[in-house]
Amino acid sequence: MAGPGGSVLILMRSRWAPTALLISLVGAVIGIGYQIMNPAQIAGMDGGFNAVVPYLIIAIAVGLYLYARAQAAKGVLR
Repeated sequence: MAGPGGSVLILMRSRWAPTALLISLVGAVIGIGYQIMNPAQIAGMDGGFNAVVPYLIIAIAVGLYLYARAQAAKGVLR
């Protein structure tokens, strides 16, 4: 819930947006770490696009966090 919340906070120009997006990023990294370390994989979920989606989510979360941090440094977020 921190990801969509952080996005809404960016739209509201809140200074709490980078914090919320950092929490979201940490949660995504923990989630993918668990997914990689879990020996019991779900059948049919190990190839193709399903193998790329978790890394795509991490990349989007990093991008949103960096964007929010840059906006905070420019003084856009209050």
